[in-house]
Amino acid sequence: MSVWVSYPALRDLLGETAATALCTHHGGVPLYVPRTAQADSKLARIIGVACLELLCAAYAGEWITVPNARKTAPRKGDVMRLLDDGISPAQIALQLGLTERYVRQVASVYKPAPKQLSLPLL
Repeated sequence: MSVWVSYPALRDLLGETAATALCTHHGGVPLYVPRTAQADSKLARIIGVACLELLCAAYAGEWITVPNARKTAPRKGDVMRLLDDGISPAQIALQLGLTERYVRQVASVYKPAPKQLSLPLL
């Protein structure tokens, strides 16, 4: 289970630039906040070490979800195709710029067509 962090709360904590960067790169998908900031981590590259230290101070050791700033045109068909390919909801969300919640909603109502086997002609 993750903690929802609203954009205003994130902006107040990190500032507008870092909040927007975090929401653009990882919005809508649960994100683990390490207990201590590491300068060479992916999060530090996204928001900077100083902002990562602030994030760690507030949410150390927790999973958080921040708003999605990657919204694009409807992608339901793409979601269904990737589900058919066996891709995880989290990976689909990141790949398509969606929230994991949306991907899981699509998956909950999507009933894939049965796969047809091709038989060799005799």
